[in-house]
Amino acid sequence: MSTSTEQLPDKTQIQLDELMSALQDGAALQPVRWMLNGLSPVEIARLLESSPPPARQILWSIIEENIHGEVLQELSDEVTGQFLKTMASEKVAEITQDMDVDDVADMLQQLPDRVIQEVLSAMSEQNRTRVEAVLSYDEDTAGGLMNMDVIT
Repeated sequence: MSTSTEQLPDKTQIQLDELMSALQDGAALQPVRWMLNGLSPVEIARLLESSPPPARQILWSIIEENIHGEVLQELSDEVTGQFLKTMASEKVAEITQDMDVDDVADMLQQLPDRVIQEVLSAMSEQNRTRVEAVLSYDEDTAGGLMNMDVIT
């Protein structure tokens, strides 16, 4: 598996090399899981983006589910879209449950309209109402860019 990682910081390059080596060697995934889940969401996202697409899917599958949302927020739109398209609507709704509404809206806008509706219907009524309010604005307008949280 070859990757274009010339711009990666040394630490990230070493981590990526270790992960790719473990995957290529057919080693048990448990050590890879421990290594990957010991990193911050930003570091995990950097490694996922630097990995070849087939390895990305394997790595994504072994990341602890409770940090999927945090990792998705750190990924590029293209890579986030790739992962979201492979997930069930209920899973996307679950992952976005604790995210900021504007981040959820940005993430959902990468999906086809049919899937957006499925994810919205899988959300709690409160979250669905908040996300629909943000989605009602065009994404390049102030309403589409602003955070809808109210400070009292």
